[in-house]
Amino acid sequence: MQVTSAVRQGENAEKATAVFIEYERAFDSVDHRCVIEALKAFGVEVHLVARIARFLQGRTAQVRVSSIKSEDIEMMCGVPQGSVLGPLLLLITAVDSPSNRLNEIQGFMHGFFGDDLTIICIHAEICRRFRKRRRRAWIGSPVGQRSSLWRPQRRGRSTRCLDPATKIC
Repeated sequence: MQVTSAVRQGENAEKATAVFIEYERAFDSVDHRCVIEALKAFGVEVHLVARIARFLQGRTAQVRVSSIKSEDIEMMCGVPQGSVLGPLLLLITAVDSPSNRLNEIQGFMHGFFGDDLTIICIHAEICRRFRKRRRRAWIGSPVGQRSSLWRPQRRGRSTRCLDPATKIC
């Protein structure tokens, strides 16, 4: 919504430059301890933090190939993607640090939706400088590592994956 309104409000119908990022395996990578710490930092009441901790603990998964199932594997990290709480817990845990860094860059706007990040630039001069830079741009990922963003050489959808993060915290 924020990104859409930014494009619609572009001054003098200027072109927008956008980068679309999907954090690979983001829901599977969230460290449970980091979720708890983030909830406490946001001032969530202690009884709710304890309930969410119980919601995350003791989860198991199985691998099935054809009709053969593995034994249960305890999940030590990750939030359930299909649940109502999963995307919220991911955002609370992973978004704060990169969002703060992106807010410091004048002329850029961004928006998160689940494990997707959109960075957009509308101001013409800033966009020109952004495009003139090297083909590769760096931003800090939620885990303190760097994600390599490649500008496509040709039009169309890029299928190249970025370096996956091991844990989001």
